[in-house]
Amino acid sequence: MTAENEPGRASGHEPGSEQRTYLKSKRTYSPKVWQLDAPSQFLGAIRSAGLVPPNVVVSDGKLHRFASNGKRGDDAGWYIFHDDSVPAGAFGDWRTGLSETWHVDIGRRLSPGQETALRARVEAMRREREVEDAKAKAEAREKATAIWQAAETAPEDHPYLVKKSVKAHGLRIHDGKLVIPMSDDAGLHSLQFIAIDGDKRFLPGGRVSGCYFIIGESEGALCIAEGYATAASIHEATGFAVAVAFNATNLLPAARALRTKFPSSRIIVCADDDAATEGNPGLTRATAAALAVNGLLVVPDFGTSRPEGVTDFNDLVRLRGEDAVKRAIAAVSPAGLDQHLVNIDDLTNCDDPLPHYVDRWIPENQVTLLAGHGGGGKSYVALILAVCVALGLPFAGLVTKQANTLFYSAEDGEQVLRKRLSRICRALAIEVASLKGKLHLLDASDLDPALHREQRVNGGRPSLVFETPMLAAVADLVKRLDAGLIVIDNASDAYDDDEIMRARVRTFIRSLRLKIARPGRAVLLLAHVNKASAAQRQNAGSEDYSGSTQWHNGVRSRLSLTSAEPNTLTIQHAKANFGPKADPVTLEWHDGVPVVAGTHSTQGAELAKELVRKDDLARDEKAKSALVELIKSFDARGELVSTSATGPATAFKLLKGEPGFPKNVGRDRLMPLFRQLQDEGRIYRRAVRTPNRKWKEVFTCTPAPETAPMPDPRPDAAGTRKHDRAGQGVRR
Repeated sequence: MTAENEPGRASGHEPGSEQRTYLKSKRTYSPKVWQLDAPSQFLGAIRSAGLVPPNVVVSDGKLHRFASNGKRGDDAGWYIFHDDSVPAGAFGDWRTGLSETWHVDIGRRLSPGQETALRARVEAMRREREVEDAKAKAEAREKATAIWQAAETAPEDHPYLVKKSVKAHGLRIHDGKLVIPMSDDAGLHSLQFIAIDGDKRFLPGGRVSGCYFIIGESEGALCIAEGYATAASIHEATGFAVAVAFNATNLLPAARALRTKFPSSRIIVCADDDAATEGNPGLTRATAAALAVNGLLVVPDFGTSRPEGVTDFNDLVRLRGEDAVKRAIAAVSPAGLDQHLVNIDDLTNCDDPLPHYVDRWIPENQVTLLAGHGGGGKSYVALILAVCVALGLPFAGLVTKQANTLFYSAEDGEQVLRKRLSRICRALAIEVASLKGKLHLLDASDLDPALHREQRVNGGRPSLVFETPMLAAVADLVKRLDAGLIVIDNASDAYDDDEIMRARVRTFIRSLRLKIARPGRAVLLLAHVNKASAAQRQNAGSEDYSGSTQWHNGVRSRLSLTSAEPNTLTIQHAKANFGPKADPVTLEWHDGVPVVAGTHSTQGAELAKELVRKDDLARDEKAKSALVELIKSFDARGELVSTSATGPATAFKLLKGEPGFPKNVGRDRLMPLFRQLQDEGRIYRRAVRTPNRKWKEVFTCTPAPETAPMPDPRPDAAGTRKHDRAGQGVRR
């Protein structure tokens, strides 16, 4: 067994060699192209698994070690490579528990004889790997025990502890390095060493996966963090027991081991926020660990002025102090299920309609499913809905809530998206410029678009990690774009799993709801119909979606798109949890665009405009009535609603949090509505004297007396001045 670190060794080869000598046959010949490419494929597989591959591959079928992290002296990586008729191998990392098998892609299916030979070779490699792995781990345990027993108590003034501003909670010191024991219920397995400069190394050959080091005593709550300094900072700030998992990859195995050890404890996974690293591995792995053990997740919040390079709770303590960590942990750690109990003290306004981005069709905070035949127009319909929401336009008489919109296209590329949008804008008489900053199209067709996929993260064992880095990236983009409606086209690409498995479908929809639809947003998920519906092109409104019934049960609203007649589409509201179902909507294809039936002709277009105008008037009247009631309530309580458009106490800031404030009214719409109410004589501007004896102009529903004075605040105005502002209601 040797470590590979120098290229050009006699027993190995580099990709690109033109000939190769096979020792079994003792003859030289020109190999096939895929045989020449086998070493490159093997090295690529190692690299794709997240390891730094060796510089050279030795094709002797024996186990070799290499530096899987690229650092000198490391030999945690291992591989076995056979280069015969069908090159095959295995590789892994003893530090993380990773283990993979591989064989070359020969461009066709293997023959029965080749398959039998390959299975036998892989089984032989597995047995050799297990023997070597067991031997290495046994040697590491003995060495770890000897070092730990001989090591002395670590001093509190060790340079690394001083730099990180933490204490030595049970650590020892060996050759000037801090020593941290790595254990599980079976005892000590390995050690981690931390040098003065912060360089961290594991005992060669020792086990990492599933090991941990606990600081403090677990009394109901147990935190898990990656590194020692982070864990120590959390313990010192909160007093909670904290387990060190040693790296992001081990968060999930350690969390599982700790859940077995503490079955009733509340587990809080404390993530590193690796925002500057692609895929944010710290947050991604921590999220997976929390989900797997039914735990809670907490992420350090560095605010808007986040310094470069900060990622964990140790950084947060040194930047903001221990109180910042206390607040973060306290926000997720109320005892047991108490935090999820529903408050029933005040049940007023419970009959108010729940907010929707498209009335009755697409509720806030939820996932809505739109199922339709492949090539049947559902992508077009979804894009039209996205345009309507982006501009706040009604669709087929259904009111929409204006919001920025993100269209995630996993099927169609940029050219198709641009073409469809251009046609839609022409059909709806919309200027493309009006969509700038409001509608965002994301072409994910050439990326890996999966938002859900089972992933293996340690030891080749299937884990409960389903949320992909792409899901985290989309969630981050949604926040940065301030998107309210997110359309995902299509479930067949975004859900890379078995559509029949109820639990997997439930997990996917839950992830969309928690990570993207909340808070205050909505997801429209497009999906294909089932095989029977696709073949017969029917079953509108019934169970026409493809896969488990959980696709229907897991969403709060479901739409079904079918084509019963040529050139015609029908949208039926198949499920509505938050109110009555909407009536079916009929669409007709005109100029390649499905438009609401009756709106394509000139007469129909004018009718559509009139319907839009009436919808706008009705929406405004409802909002104005709500505002009048709010002003009346403020009058009754003796509270003031300022007419000022700026400052700390504007009308919008005062009213937006009040029960009954119209949800579709933003800062920009509020003052125009107030002006309309003034013109209609339903509210007034009035000057009143505040408790500090200053004059202030406010909105009120009570007209001012004709002689009510309002002194001029200027010193030379003798205390009075004339007011003639329209609608003021104050005269002299």
